[in-house]
Amino acid sequence: MIKLIRCDERLIHGQTMQYVMPENQIQAVYIIDDTIASNKILGMIYTKAVGTNIKCGVYSMEGFKEIAEGVIQDDQRSLIIMKYPRIANELFKNVSGLPQALNIGAQIGATAKEKVVKIPGADYAMMRESDAEAVKEMDSNGIRVYFNAAGSISSTVEYAAVKKDLG
Repeated sequence: MIKLIRCDERLIHGQTMQYVMPENQIQAVYIIDDTIASNKILGMIYTKAVGTNIKCGVYSMEGFKEIAEGVIQDDQRSLIIMKYPRIANELFKNVSGLPQALNIGAQIGATAKEKVVKIPGADYAMMRESDAEAVKEMDSNGIRVYFNAAGSISSTVEYAAVKKDLG
């Protein structure tokens, strides 16, 4: 069973391990990232980062699509994590049966060359314009999008509550 679908540019890091995963009683982590999935060393680093008590795998988008039905039906409480909302949007478009909610954590890697969309009330969420468009599309498709950096220790900002301020 998929407990949480999350975007966070940092993927697996201290806040994910200390707050997000325990609060959701995560037993399995599925990282969706084409670059990491194609690099065995990077993949090993990420899978080792979650420890030995939690199942972890790194998948390309195509690879995850092949196993998605089994993940959805599995009894393990799973976290699906990817870096960017545009990847989550592709996931929602191509995999049926997913929980219709997306948690967005840190989005801080936009460069000065890119237009950045800042989310009011979520200073950790400075998204690329393409990711902001993906969030808008997911919202229009009925997916709950909310911003939360680190579980219960941080506030939650609902996209529906701030979208009018984004223009």
